[in-house]
Amino acid sequence: MLVHPFFKAYFKPKLSEADYEWLLEHVYKYGTLQDVENSELVSEEDKQLFRSALDIDWKAHIDMQASFQRHCHAGISKTINMPASARKEDIKQALVYAWKQGLKGLTIYRTGSRQHVVLSLQKFKN
Repeated sequence: MLVHPFFKAYFKPKLSEADYEWLLEHVYKYGTLQDVENSELVSEEDKQLFRSALDIDWKAHIDMQASFQRHCHAGISKTINMPASARKEDIKQALVYAWKQGLKGLTIYRTGSRQHVVLSLQKFKN
């Protein structure tokens, strides 16, 4: 399992080995720790520090790209993550918003929209 060094350095000393492993499995399975209700494991401050691409609204993704794009002559690329529940209208809104923000390009990934993906949340069982 690939774990970011900051995540490990932050949580490993704070949690028991069992709780740390549970948290890793939870994040690996669901892609977030925002839904962990046990405040002894994950505080509100922790939730603010460790947000994944799936936790960030598509508008915030586009605003981040647009703020950088304004200072870069060449086009830049960033994937905008949208939940599996995103509708065609949501994607249309994202594309129009990106165009109005002056983006030169945009990639949208809707969770679960592909049968095979390069990165996934869960381990494949052989």
